[in-house]
Amino acid sequence: SEIQQILDVRQHGNPACLIVRELLDGKIAHLEVQIAQMLALKTELEQYRNRWASKPLDDPHSQELCSLIAEVAAINLD
Repeated sequence: SEIQQILDVRQHGNPACLIVRELLDGKIAHLEVQIAQMLALKTELEQYRNRWASKPLDDPHSQELCSLIAEVAAINLD
């Protein structure tokens, strides 16, 4: 664990602050990747919302559950 890494450094007589900074940098980098992925997903969802805003509702008697879901499934299969 990260705490154990910090304790090990300290037990070997070295200052722990360097590894704490390195771990913090790693966490920040990981968060930056996650944020970029979430922003990309948000953009994709907004594009669907904009595309579907003026689309008429499906016929409730149709066999298809929802054409919007079918559209997304078809795109993801490509």
